[in-house]
Amino acid sequence: MRIRSTRRQIHVLIVFSLVLLLCHSVSQAQTISSYSVNDKVMMDPLCEQIQEDIGINVSNLSMGGGVMWTRMTSEAPNIQADMSIGVNLEQAMELKKSGLIQPYKSKEWEKARPEFKDKDGYYYADSLWTAMPIVNTDILKKKGLSVPTSWEDLTDPKWKGEIVMPDPMTSSSAYLVVLGFVKLMGEDKAFEFMEKLDKNVAQYAKSGGAPALLVARGEAAYGITDSTSAYARINEGFPIALAVPKEGVPYLLTTNVIFASTKDPERLAACKKVIDHLGTLKIQNMIGKYRPIVANPEAVGLEKTFGKITLLKDFPPEWIVENKTRLQKKWQEKFGRK
Repeated sequence: MRIRSTRRQIHVLIVFSLVLLLCHSVSQAQTISSYSVNDKVMMDPLCEQIQEDIGINVSNLSMGGGVMWTRMTSEAPNIQADMSIGVNLEQAMELKKSGLIQPYKSKEWEKARPEFKDKDGYYYADSLWTAMPIVNTDILKKKGLSVPTSWEDLTDPKWKGEIVMPDPMTSSSAYLVVLGFVKLMGEDKAFEFMEKLDKNVAQYAKSGGAPALLVARGEAAYGITDSTSAYARINEGFPIALAVPKEGVPYLLTTNVIFASTKDPERLAACKKVIDHLGTLKIQNMIGKYRPIVANPEAVGLEKTFGKITLLKDFPPEWIVENKTRLQKKWQEKFGRK
């Protein structure tokens, strides 16, 4: 009886020790936080893959580019997230200038295209995304509408109430469109064009991904969204087609940064591991399932599946930085009533 009792006690102690060890391991699991302009449709599986591959749990908060910029600047200099997996290039440039991000030289990014990384290691762009016009093919057929081939086509009265696009005050996709119009047409003609376009716009949505959902549901015939949301809805089987105009679409690079306020050695080390992992061919191929062009030339982007996208010519990020705030304010004064 004593032997059996002793064995039972030993067994209980072993199980108890294993439970304590497991709980300790869970409590020691590294968790970091991220802000992102990337839609959850991309970020949720990406964060899951990061945790599976390198054991780091990324607590991510996705939001519109304008909302994210307001949040970061209001929290500065102590930004509440550790890093950003997805901040637009022109914002990363401003963050660098303001001293709000810190450099890290990652060897995993050596194969990346030169224009996709900062020479000083302050930011690494994993991919390129565009503003993306889309149409609901069922509605076009029902209403006898044809796919617009030029931006100018959208001012035709037949599109009245059929167009949805994001709000440039809250969405990076939308202010990218405004900047694209100005760069393409010149400022005066661009705002004249947008006055005509405004008459046909049924709704300005708060996020860049919302128009894709509205068009997918058949609530609008034509939408200006972001390429990630457009491709996602097409892959989900909705009756959507891309409607890239002959003049091309504006584009941005989405970068990854570590905020300067991240001082804790363990969290900082975890952020660096995430930066490294984002540069691997495995993750680059994964991001390529959501973006037309990725940083690593060896990885496959959606351009190879859906065809090459015509991009606006002469659209440098420096110009975006210099003009974004002024043009956003001008747009708000003219069209912010909807």
